[in-house]
Amino acid sequence: MVTFINLFELYFNSVNMFSLTKLEHTLRLQPHLLSLPLNEAIKGELEGLFVDKVIANLGLCISVYDIASIDGGFIFANEGAPTYTVKFRLIIFRPFVGEIISARLKESNADGLRLSLGFFDDIYIPELLMPEPSHAEPDSENKGQVKWTWLFNDEKYLIDGYDEIRFRVQNVKFPEIPKEQKELKPFAPMEIIGSLASDGGLGPISWWI
Repeated sequence: MVTFINLFELYFNSVNMFSLTKLEHTLRLQPHLLSLPLNEAIKGELEGLFVDKVIANLGLCISVYDIASIDGGFIFANEGAPTYTVKFRLIIFRPFVGEIISARLKESNADGLRLSLGFFDDIYIPELLMPEPSHAEPDSENKGQVKWTWLFNDEKYLIDGYDEIRFRVQNVKFPEIPKEQKELKPFAPMEIIGSLASDGGLGPISWWI
């Protein structure tokens, strides 16, 4: 019989940008949570600690998948709350280098493109990794934005944001937290660098239909 969890394992084994990661964590369970079933209370605490957060060198946590074991429950002196050691699995988003992904256009400027998957917005296609030859022109509808155009066989192909954009993952970075925020761009603990440079198939999907 195929269970709900079995189906998820099949899905995540087939979609490479997601993976299951095993972790161990020690946490204190606050007294107001002790009336809940232990598994439910601990899962809620884990979700607050990890979900929608980037774990350095692992990726973005999407969800707590399951809990393998809960040990402990000791109350140490002067603490007043039980401490547990929990082994569990997280669903992590981290695509591999060379993977092909489709995303939506979020921003377009002279430096290149910024794309979004909806749950993750820090995907960048720099100018050097745009299809050759490409050029940017001011976007009359959006101040400070540009529209990129690829010239191929004397035809112009516009990146206008209406279609999903297929790109190849070039690099996944986990920048260190800066001591001083000198740039206007908010700090992103995880960035994906993508490429549209190829022999075909990358860029807005309508280019290849």
